[in-house]
Amino acid sequence: MNSYIILTNRIPNNPYEIRKEYVLKPIELSDETWEDLTHTSHVPSTYKVVMSLPYIDKSSNAIFKDLTMFHSFILDDPDIYEYANDTFTWRKMFEESKLTICTSISGGMVDFDHFPVITDFDPFDILCKRRHELNEKQKEILKTRGWVLGSEDPMPTEEINYRNAFNLFTELKSHRRDRKLYDAVCLYVFTHGLHNLTQLYRNDDMLTAFYITILEGIAGRPTECAGKIHCLDCDREIKHDVESLESYFIKKFGEGFKKLRIIRNKFSHAGHYLNVLDQLYPIYDRLDQRKERLKEDLTDEQLFALSKDEKLDIKDVEKWDKYEKEIEKLRIIARRTLVEEFLKLYRVQSR
Repeated sequence: MNSYIILTNRIPNNPYEIRKEYVLKPIELSDETWEDLTHTSHVPSTYKVVMSLPYIDKSSNAIFKDLTMFHSFILDDPDIYEYANDTFTWRKMFEESKLTICTSISGGMVDFDHFPVITDFDPFDILCKRRHELNEKQKEILKTRGWVLGSEDPMPTEEINYRNAFNLFTELKSHRRDRKLYDAVCLYVFTHGLHNLTQLYRNDDMLTAFYITILEGIAGRPTECAGKIHCLDCDREIKHDVESLESYFIKKFGEGFKKLRIIRNKFSHAGHYLNVLDQLYPIYDRLDQRKERLKEDLTDEQLFALSKDEKLDIKDVEKWDKYEKEIEKLRIIARRTLVEEFLKLYRVQSR
């Protein structure tokens, strides 16, 4: 029997059945297997273990896709999706006889019946490079949300039964009402991995547009007005919402999303393009060239001109850096919202 390999830093502590005949096995990753999987012999320290999923028939492909999306989502790890995408594209599978089941205790081994899911991320990690830079008010907010300051893992988690949660995820596809959540999760996983997958074309406005689209899909629509508008031209009774979609969305997620929705609309309706790295590289080059010029014997007037130009460049760097941080905050909010919506359904099912 052949098996797909799923790259991950979380594996079951024993072979784990997620569906009849489909058993996830913890596999010890050898240099040989890694080279076959990625075309490089260097095994990263965080991925010394993987898990296998058996290929039984053509329907196994759909299970592999769903498992990849689900596993990448709950661990919030785009590398899982990236490597699985390559595996699926190249139809790369391994013979069971060549895979060694991991028996020794590994840091990545988890009881899949009590699988920990990070339910939220620290938004201040994006704004502060070090945790001690938080002010007292921010620290209090963190404490009320369940974070323990100074701990190695300050993020709050919730345990799920992996089998039940995965089957719930796949069932979302067949429910008209919940299909949006399934699609939003898959779009999130794809978007989160875009920077790893794109080489020749990178569009940071695409990331903003996709994350906003995810949030719009989850937010739903405003309440429909009980009354109807009569159109004199076509003589029809027209239904309408009590408020605009934008107003409803801003109320739900905050005023700061107005600017991001404008970016989303520019991308969606006009293919707006922005590559932050393309903006930054020439600035970094100028800054390096300026350092070399300072070694020369310059007049006060030349030094003043260099200093003035440097301030403008640094201001631009800060502007683009701020936009990248906004995208990352948006990603975290999208993921947090998706997790909350999924766990709501999971809790109901688990009663």
